[in-house]
Amino acid sequence: MLSLGASVNAVAQVLHPPHPLELEALHAPQQVIEQLPDLLGVARDQERPLDVALLQLAHANACRVIADWRCQATAGAQAAEAAQVAAAPDLEIRGLIAEARGYIALSDYTPGEQTLGVAEQLLSRLDAPVLAADVYLAYATLSYRIGKFSLSVEYADKGLQALPADLAMPMQVRLWRSKAEAQIELGELAAANDALTEAEARLPRIDDPKLEAEVLLGEARLARNQGDIETQTTIGARILRLAGTLSNAQLSGQGHEVLGLASLQSGQIESGQQSLLQALTDFRQMGLLRDQHRVLAELLLAEGSGDQRQDW
Repeated sequence: MLSLGASVNAVAQVLHPPHPLELEALHAPQQVIEQLPDLLGVARDQERPLDVALLQLAHANACRVIADWRCQATAGAQAAEAAQVAAAPDLEIRGLIAEARGYIALSDYTPGEQTLGVAEQLLSRLDAPVLAADVYLAYATLSYRIGKFSLSVEYADKGLQALPADLAMPMQVRLWRSKAEAQIELGELAAANDALTEAEARLPRIDDPKLEAEVLLGEARLARNQGDIETQTTIGARILRLAGTLSNAQLSGQGHEVLGLASLQSGQIESGQQSLLQALTDFRQMGLLRDQHRVLAELLLAEGSGDQRQDW
């Protein structure tokens, strides 16, 4: 069982704030990616590994926003390597988490779990509840992806318990959203609705369009389980607007998928199929095989006018 509390003898460390580009990546990921090669070149030439680590974390975040998971994993690994040279364990842990989450998104679960294990070991050197919560979140995601939904809820709860109520709002939103995602799979729809309400209540306190879209996807899944077509349609349109803002093909595909499934649920088979085909095109553009397979299955079910299962 994972145990992330820092030991009594752990030396308190000053945690490094993120590079400004890491925050900028939330809104302009492509522009950030374009700036990084020159900045990284200078930092390496001047032998500033701390700056390399911070810039690679910005890189990993930009890759996350545009759903380039291989890029995220690579940038996270390079951030961790530079942070180790710089003797910055907090940044090393953040790099390892980014790397692991990239692997998990690619369905490379074994290296993802192994990388999280390294991050867990490093946490014994820090008193860092936000980093502990981030590792719990990654384990919650991993558990969800391999079908261990009850364990996913447990990890999300552990992450929430690790954080003071007024600390790390984006992390709290992610944990509540992750918990709801697993609860929907468990059929605990009332509890999932409560968790999504908690996530939604915290969104005005942060500025992260990608995270907003992730919460909306959870709300769309819940609405589909409840047969609420109007809510699904409204959410699908909102996700498409966010996808346009971020130039995120995965979000575009997910928005079209929401609309397609809503149309199918309302009996509009042709319209639903068209939206799902557009989603498939978006996912193919990004090489997102898991998303492609899901939509292909939904299209096959639509051909037979069966019930479409979705898994965002």
